[in-house]
Amino acid sequence: MITAAVKKMSDNGGSTGCLTVEQTKQVIKHLCEHTYFHMHEIRRYIKETFDVHYSIPGIHKWLHRNKFSYKQPKGVPHKYDTDKQDVFVKAYETLKKKVADDEPILFMDAVHPTQATKVTSGWINRLRRPAAVPD
Repeated sequence: MITAAVKKMSDNGGSTGCLTVEQTKQVIKHLCEHTYFHMHEIRRYIKETFDVHYSIPGIHKWLHRNKFSYKQPKGVPHKYDTDKQDVFVKAYETLKKKVADDEPILFMDAVHPTQATKVTSGWINRLRRPAAVPD
């Protein structure tokens, strides 16, 4: 049986919130793993998961109180492969040591490096700036 938590007035006149401490931890964990672009999506997740209703101003205050802000993740080129990038960096460092100081190293690439970068904004914890996850 799911029951909605009841807001209680605190000593300073505000409310203590609708979610329990455990529910709050679960929502924070969920929001750190999933980026939502709109507050109504977060409200729907909380309603469907805990049967607790937040107003738009209420969820906005909850997000800020729990250190979330609307911002962009770090841009990462589409199809970015960390392992391949590490191999390239090692090979490049080895090449730099082998060439003469006056010998140029040329790079050729058929695409612009930001052409396939996909970055959108969303509700993200202020203490972290995750990389954008390519579709």
